[in-house]
Amino acid sequence: MEWVAELPLSSGKPEEFSLDLSAEIPAHVWTSHDHWERLQLLARLSSPAEGPTGIARQLAGVDEVRRAALAAARRAKETQARLEKVIFSASSLLSAAASPTLGDDVLLPLRKAVDDLRAMRHELGEPRAGDSEDVARERALTQEFLSNHVIELLSRVESAIGKHLLGPRCRHAEYEADAKRIRATLAKELQEEIAWRTSRSLASPTKDDPWELERYVARVSVLRKHFQGLLFLRVKTQLSDARFRALFGAIAAGFGGLAVFPLALFLTGGHGVAGLSVGLMGVALLVALTYGLRERVKDGVRGWLTSRVSRNLGGRFTTMTTTPRLLSKGVELLSARESFFATREHRADPLHPDLGSTLPVVRLRYIMRGVLRPDRRLAGQGCERVKLVFRYDLSPLFARLDDPIKYVPILAEDGASLRFVEAARCYRVPVRLSLTHGGETATATGTLVTHKLGLERIEDSKGSAEPPAPPLMLNGTGAFASVASSIIRRR
Repeated sequence: MEWVAELPLSSGKPEEFSLDLSAEIPAHVWTSHDHWERLQLLARLSSPAEGPTGIARQLAGVDEVRRAALAAARRAKETQARLEKVIFSASSLLSAAASPTLGDDVLLPLRKAVDDLRAMRHELGEPRAGDSEDVARERALTQEFLSNHVIELLSRVESAIGKHLLGPRCRHAEYEADAKRIRATLAKELQEEIAWRTSRSLASPTKDDPWELERYVARVSVLRKHFQGLLFLRVKTQLSDARFRALFGAIAAGFGGLAVFPLALFLTGGHGVAGLSVGLMGVALLVALTYGLRERVKDGVRGWLTSRVSRNLGGRFTTMTTTPRLLSKGVELLSARESFFATREHRADPLHPDLGSTLPVVRLRYIMRGVLRPDRRLAGQGCERVKLVFRYDLSPLFARLDDPIKYVPILAEDGASLRFVEAARCYRVPVRLSLTHGGETATATGTLVTHKLGLERIEDSKGSAEPPAPPLMLNGTGAFASVASSIIRRR
């Protein structure tokens, strides 16, 4: 499961924020595990925001070429998000009638975005006199990187067309002609892009060959990390138990001594072991008793202190700093305290709540509270936001789920016999996400659908698997957060 938060760097003053995610997991599938080992936290700055023209004429360094390429990719992604929203809104329940201009509303921004990517690919990628060997190599990588974004833009629009303008999800038959027109343009643009890549011997999705497609996907991932590596932040974490381990040990030892010393005085009458008038076996039993009692007191005090600190201060302390390559000296941009809580609760039976019966659940809750300290030098480089990506591995739960495939009888096509179809046995985990920033708080809810083979999808509160907009956004402050899931299936 993944949740993402983006915080703006517009203000030069430190700003507090908090992120709260909770998931209600059925108690019979819950298994205890180390939360921190299952959590992965990544952080980077947003891609630079620059104008579409005139930004690459005087570029002479590797980092400058990277920033210009990231700016072009960002504009393409923004266009892609707008087009997906336009396509979804055209066939949503809110659209009472078909839009007569849907084809132009999609094609005009699409062609403009593709032309912009190709123009920037030519402007940034063509070698120039005086380029060093490193810059020349970076320009070649930039051409392939922007070509990947052309293919991604075309594929995401094609996917949105297939989901919302064709098939059973389409609410207006008038969109079929617009869908064919858009798909023809997408096919033409993709054919042109594949021809350009083939002429340069680049990995391309040209046929249904698993090895070639695997090579292409791996290359796309490596290039993305190469260019975005300029924006990555250094994440340093420390568990609160590790930070206060020595202090907690000293306090626990003190309490252990205070508990055992009066007991020893009482048993010996203040004369030591000799005052007991017992044999060697009695002395050994007394020593074992007092030592065991002291250790139990120490462990109890240490556990109580650790839980109090984890609840009030945080189970983990996290700092994020810029890399020396981004700024001349690493600057601490964000500091936060993180906490995990797993509590057993009861929920009303959804089938018959008036009977008073309940269903046991384990509420897994993650809280991050922190302070963002913007640096004005980042604004000069076009960086406007900090993006936090959280990934939590839920695989420990899959072993306790029921078999995923059930066979359900249905009528055959002739209506005279039965046939069996496979249906997944799915479990639904309610998820709640809230974000507080700049004095505003917003909350969104959804349902994570999972089965034994992995996570399937995220549904919104209305049961739709395709929300029209990001689940959570604070318009007043520009902060943004969302939840997603990874689709994992065995082949």
